[in-house]
Amino acid sequence: MTLRQAQSWVEELVDADRRKDEFLAMLGHELRNPLGTIKNSVGLLQSEPGQTYAQRKAQALIDRQVRRMMRLVDDLLDVSRIRHGHLHLRRERMDLRAAVSPGGHFKFPHPWPGQNPPLDGGGRVMITR
Repeated sequence: MTLRQAQSWVEELVDADRRKDEFLAMLGHELRNPLGTIKNSVGLLQSEPGQTYAQRKAQALIDRQVRRMMRLVDDLLDVSRIRHGHLHLRRERMDLRAAVSPGGHFKFPHPWPGQNPPLDGGGRVMITR
């Protein structure tokens, strides 16, 4: 392989990586809108009185799965934000035993005493930008 061939190959890989990132960002935005509509619709259904047990259970299932999908989409969008420099992660060492409760849930110190932390559209605590 010549130097020119190697440079051409690297340029193609960089371009393919850029197109992949653009696609994932577009996909995240396109998925976010219908998921928000579904979540809001389930909320309206849940507020209706006189529902059967099966209806409430189905609505709770839909709500739980939509929230899970929204978190995945938010993570996908965060990857795009990180790649484009719009979101900066602060790395630090920590003891994972202190971050996970006995039930397996994450717990973090509350850096906003006396007030609620800033949340993104998915209800998750925002990372410093």
